[in-house]
Amino acid sequence: MQGLYRDILVPTVLLGVAFLVGWQAITVAFMVAGYGHFILGYTYRVRARRENVWYLILVPVIVIGLCVLYFYFGGAIIPMLILAPLIFAGHFAIDEFFLHGEALSGIRWASVWLFLGIDFLLSYGLVVPEYRPLAFMGALALLVMIALVVFLRKHKTNTERYLVFIAALLCLISILGSIELVIGVVVLLHCYNWYVHGYERAREKNTAPTYWRDVACTLSVPILLLVASVVYPPLAPLFAVNQYYLYYYPVALAHIATSVRFG
Repeated sequence: MQGLYRDILVPTVLLGVAFLVGWQAITVAFMVAGYGHFILGYTYRVRARRENVWYLILVPVIVIGLCVLYFYFGGAIIPMLILAPLIFAGHFAIDEFFLHGEALSGIRWASVWLFLGIDFLLSYGLVVPEYRPLAFMGALALLVMIALVVFLRKHKTNTERYLVFIAALLCLISILGSIELVIGVVVLLHCYNWYVHGYERAREKNTAPTYWRDVACTLSVPILLLVASVVYPPLAPLFAVNQYYLYYYPVALAHIATSVRFG
């Protein structure tokens, strides 16, 4: 029941909500959830003291700095709109094996690469409209391929099944013609799945109240910033749905860079 709820029902409900509320609301939602997720993850990594503090400081500074320089010197927006979601998709897919408690090795990598291919084609088609029909057909072809690779095998993992289902949802939501909806589904599911995983681990250690306090505190930061951006115009660009890539993407890429698990 837990697997059905987490892997099928929640993504389906999110898809329905995305169709109802539109890309602007989903964009704001994934920025708020994403920032809260970044802060919580970073806080726990610092507390754990298992990683070099300079790594946790320098990597975000370098990644954000490179993004700032890229935009400052007139870097094109389209490559960022395609590359960043591709990196997010890889982060999402690889983390799902960890969250499901399943090893990522051998033929299982095929599902990750095919998932990335689907995300890339959908993103490219949505950003470059003249290639949208061709890109969408290519994504559907890869969707069929990933389904065959997974379901024709005798030994398949829950993660692989999940990636096939999410890939199908991304193809469906892309019909609305908004890359923000594709990104939003991936980001919001990623945040939700990590919150559930964190709760389950905290419950085992009898620290669930502390965990939810940490979640509330870290989520309160972007929520307060969102409110402030409404009443204080200079902060409005932080959550502007038409230029989220200028602020959200650099921070998200820094998060991914510091979330790499070695060994």
